[in-house]
Amino acid sequence: MSEREKIRALLTDELTGLGNRRAWEERERRSFQAMVDVEGLKWVNDNLGWAAGDALLRTVADAIRAQGVSGYRLGGDEFVFEGEGWAAVEAVVEGIRRHLRKAEVETTLADGSRKRFQGATVHAGIGRTLDEADAALNEAKKAGVAAGARAARGARPS
Repeated sequence: MSEREKIRALLTDELTGLGNRRAWEERERRSFQAMVDVEGLKWVNDNLGWAAGDALLRTVADAIRAQGVSGYRLGGDEFVFEGEGWAAVEAVVEGIRRHLRKAEVETTLADGSRKRFQGATVHAGIGRTLDEADAALNEAKKAGVAAGARAARGARPS
């Protein structure tokens, strides 16, 4: 493995192909951060199996990439990306949700049958720092804010 390949492996989430937590931590920050959390991943894992959960995580990564932003998987079902303006970050969150509503996730169950599901969504939080975005995400999850809604932390700039 070349030095370049080693560095790439060190900074890439193996499952999704997005940057990993280390890559995120080494990046220079932009104005706004957004955290997204996959709604229902535990249910998918428990009822359809880990392969289906992995497929769902890859679908979320695809939705982030489709928005033209650099996304990172911090771990589990938490993803993060950033942008220069509040409205731009909100637009990316809505783009991710639109992509996921249309995306179909397909998996093979333990008995060999195929199962498809559609309509995944994410909770999201936006802030000037990752801590603010995380707090907003937690507020959104507590409030049940999902498709078509968002939570934000701090004063929203005009």
